[in-house]
Amino acid sequence: QSTWGFDTKMSFLCPLPIENTPANLSVQAIGDPFKTSLCHAPCDNFCCCCISFFCLPCATCVIRKRLLQQDMTLYRCCQGHLDEHACNLCCKSGHCQETSCPSCCLCLESFFCTSCSLSSSRMAFGTVQPVACDYRIIIASNVTQVLVIVAIIVELGLPAIGSLARNVFQIFFSVVGGCIVAQIDKELNEGQPPATVSVGAAVIQMQPIVVGEPMKR
Repeated sequence: QSTWGFDTKMSFLCPLPIENTPANLSVQAIGDPFKTSLCHAPCDNFCCCCISFFCLPCATCVIRKRLLQQDMTLYRCCQGHLDEHACNLCCKSGHCQETSCPSCCLCLESFFCTSCSLSSSRMAFGTVQPVACDYRIIIASNVTQVLVIVAIIVELGLPAIGSLARNVFQIFFSVVGGCIVAQIDKELNEGQPPATVSVGAAVIQMQPIVVGEPMKR
């Protein structure tokens, strides 16, 4: 899986139409698509997208709390979605003192592992059919994060060029992150919380939200 929780075989360089790739075909019968795609998130949820862009870690933290309906007893590191990944071997869910200080752990996760944290929040909507353009945007964001490493190396020899490239890639990452937060926010605002939330190895059934009744923020 990629940084945002999608199959890394999917790519904007793929010769097949993205709608016909195996990763998309496998979820077409799962359910309705998101209320807004990442392409339309800035227009459909402009304020949330802008705020998230300027402070993505804070927005990532807030959106996770909303997903958990403010019940921090349900919080685990990345909700256990990344337990089997190499990047999470030292931070396996349930072993990071989440039960004793969940808010502090969520804050640290959101600031130091922003992409993984936001990815696990989006993956909570596992029964929602993804939109084709979302794949392209997410894969492009993943590629730019790899290029950040290249830019840092280039910066050692060509400071101006390397610094400019790194800043451009980071801005793109923040834009995509803001769109994802806006997408999740719109889903929650329209009364579509995830049916279940992973809590380590367990799966907890969430309470439905009545449309028109504001959620706690």
